[in-house]
Amino acid sequence: MLMDGHAPIEPGASISRPVSEFAFSPQPDRIKVIAAVWTDGETWGAPASVNSVLNNRVAHAADYEDSARILQQGLSQNWTRDQYEQAFRDKPDSGAVYTVRTALSATLQTAQTPQEFTHTMQFLLTNFQQFSKQLRKVKPL
Repeated sequence: MLMDGHAPIEPGASISRPVSEFAFSPQPDRIKVIAAVWTDGETWGAPASVNSVLNNRVAHAADYEDSARILQQGLSQNWTRDQYEQAFRDKPDSGAVYTVRTALSATLQTAQTPQEFTHTMQFLLTNFQQFSKQLRKVKPL
């Protein structure tokens, strides 16, 4: 099972997640890890499973990079909310795109000034750049 969106695991470390996060019914008493990626670039698991995890990470990194590029363009050109909405309107649904769309909707109530709105877009840009860097840290086999 892939744990989408989870950061690499430090060597020797472990993670626990509530089984309720997974849509099982009835819930299993055990989940088997078939592949893992550690922060130092080491991997564990059958090559096909590891490649699946790594390919997934590359796809997510590309999504964050594309969204970051659009956010950077908007910040550089001082876009309005409408311009950001237009830029993300036809993008396929993904984690990054959903995050931007949600933030754009939320800032209707939370960003009382243009500076607050710009701060939110800058925050997303910084986070997307960090996520992408973290995801690309591990090299494919």
